[in-house]
Amino acid sequence: MHVDVGFGDLAVAHALDPPHRIACSPPIERPTLPSFTRAQLETFRGGTIPDTVAPGTRLLFVGFNPGLRSVAVQAPFSLRSNRFWSTLYRAGILDHVVDASEGLDAADRAHIFARGVGLTSLVRRATARADELTPAELVAGAHDLESRVAAAPPRVVAILGITAYRIAFGVRDAVPGEQPASIADVPIWVVPNPSGLNAHATPSALATAYRAAAVAAGIEVLPQPVCGRRLFGAGPVLATEQLAQVVGQRRPDALQGIDLEDRLTLGLRQGVDVGVDDGGRDG
Repeated sequence: MHVDVGFGDLAVAHALDPPHRIACSPPIERPTLPSFTRAQLETFRGGTIPDTVAPGTRLLFVGFNPGLRSVAVQAPFSLRSNRFWSTLYRAGILDHVVDASEGLDAADRAHIFARGVGLTSLVRRATARADELTPAELVAGAHDLESRVAAAPPRVVAILGITAYRIAFGVRDAVPGEQPASIADVPIWVVPNPSGLNAHATPSALATAYRAAAVAAGIEVLPQPVCGRRLFGAGPVLATEQLAQVVGQRRPDALQGIDLEDRLTLGLRQGVDVGVDDGGRDG
């Protein structure tokens, strides 16, 4: 299917000539985000969310711990600024970008399970930032994770972030990718943390790493998308080279309405103020 990017009156129209039609999946409507004050979010500190797992899980992703907003909506990776769900789409693991900002709906949950994907955390308790966790908590979380994996073993356990893996499993010189060690006899892969604050990991690098873990888990990956893709349908869909052209002009105003993930990535890479408050990790 072809989707007309429909530049309309957006400032970006002045930066691109002519408008393009880009092969892509249909746009996702942007729902209104649930609103929480800082004080309200603080009431979720120390809370938990259930694991997103089902029988037949092949690839188990393991984050640091839940964020406050994730506990509020009872869904993992609920911050739209986190690139986890868009990476699963780009990697060909899921067939669309899940929007967990209001929780996981039944259809998305069914699709995640049908694709053999599961999600859990090293540490159960929610914090506002990952750096609020102590090394002792991460080590204890690794022991708890081993029990969970042994009870329902997937084919691959993918840890989101090399720093968390090094601390939790006591492997200071670990590098990303498949690890020599295993957990409950299940192979461990370490993939980049999808937080928008992890500027070193580009969307393509994230997708490549996650796709490799999925293949190792025996998931029949889908064809990877061939277009720049907005996350939630606000603004035009642009290819990477087009975005680079816009950002290269040092015109942050021209980025209004462009895919949040690409704004983060290109802006951080080229030192442009892209007007995005990432809000940190959220697992």
